[in-house]
Amino acid sequence: MEQTPKKNNSGKTSLVTIFGFFFLLIFIGGISLVLIKQNSDINTTLSTLSAAQSQFMEDLAVLSSDVGNLQTTTPMQTTDIPVHTLDISGSTSSSESTTPEPTNPPETTSKQEPTTPEPTTPEPTTPKPTTPQPTTPQPTTPEPTTPDTGNTVQEYVQMWLSNKEYRIPIIPSVPKHNYNWENIKVSANGLKYYTESGKKVSFEGVDVSSHQKDIDWAKVKAAGIDFAIIRVGFRGYGTGAIVPDEYFTKNIEGALAAGIKVGVYFFSQAINEAEAIEEAEFVIEQLKKYKNKITYPVVYDAEDISNDTARTDGLLGAQITSNCIAFCDKVKEAGYTPMIYANKRWFLTRLDLTRLTNYDLWHAAYVDAPDTPYMYTMWQYSSSGKVDGINGTVDLNISFKDYSKK
Repeated sequence: MEQTPKKNNSGKTSLVTIFGFFFLLIFIGGISLVLIKQNSDINTTLSTLSAAQSQFMEDLAVLSSDVGNLQTTTPMQTTDIPVHTLDISGSTSSSESTTPEPTNPPETTSKQEPTTPEPTTPEPTTPKPTTPQPTTPQPTTPEPTTPDTGNTVQEYVQMWLSNKEYRIPIIPSVPKHNYNWENIKVSANGLKYYTESGKKVSFEGVDVSSHQKDIDWAKVKAAGIDFAIIRVGFRGYGTGAIVPDEYFTKNIEGALAAGIKVGVYFFSQAINEAEAIEEAEFVIEQLKKYKNKITYPVVYDAEDISNDTARTDGLLGAQITSNCIAFCDKVKEAGYTPMIYANKRWFLTRLDLTRLTNYDLWHAAYVDAPDTPYMYTMWQYSSSGKVDGINGTVDLNISFKDYSKK
């Protein structure tokens, strides 16, 4: 029987194997390409992250440097908020807690001290402890002594605002006064004066504006007043317009005729040096007629405005200090003695006194013994004084310097 030969499939099998291997290579190649691309993306991402991390570290280094600079800056030079404070809310241990800061009236009233907004986020500090000095046994029969009321070395000045105690570090480079408040006496007319070795060495004065209306200057002189600081004008805290004091001419001529020494002040609301110079030029123009008769200072009076919105709200201490300098330098160029008026809070937290050592200061403090240590040549000790010849109340002052002697 004839057999049918077996069919040969080896060629077909080889072809299938080749095609299978080819598709496997394509599949593997595709996967490889995907993996390569993903790896490239990962490397790119890592590179980006590395660059970002480097930039972050640089920014952090700069920020750390800035923080370090801030921490080493002398406090209260150009800022408006005390940085060394001790919060003791509710405490009544300080005598100053019952003595309110004098408040500032609108510009149509007599000049007084500004109100004080509460500083935010004060940084508590603790005063450095002092080392007790060894005591010396007292003799059996001690000699009579006078209590030591002279100034002691202070590290800070205490301020009370809204039942909080603020301790402001004293700036070593700013000149200090050496007044002894035990030397303050009161005359029969109720005026304070300063003595040395039992002798009167101060000069008594008032500062007035249109608020006092008509003044009998002869009676004022007879009451013991030596000098008067008269408002020459003001800048509106809303409009910014410069306005002459309507009683300026009458006041200055009346005071001079009565033999009272005269200086003037301008109530400023300048927001920059240019406006401060404009104010000084206005004052100088008003004084031309009396140039040789102005023996007391020409005063720059910048204050807060209470209970209203003012154009100077938010003005930084550095700018206020620059305005003081611009005004005073212009006044000095014109041949007058410049002076800056401020209360305790402004001296300690608003003005950079290190930049104002070339100018005399007029300190407003309605207390018996001011604790502001810095040098000032005039002290406004009351805003509610009574002087014969002046209706109502008036600001009272002591000058520790005889400005009439050039």
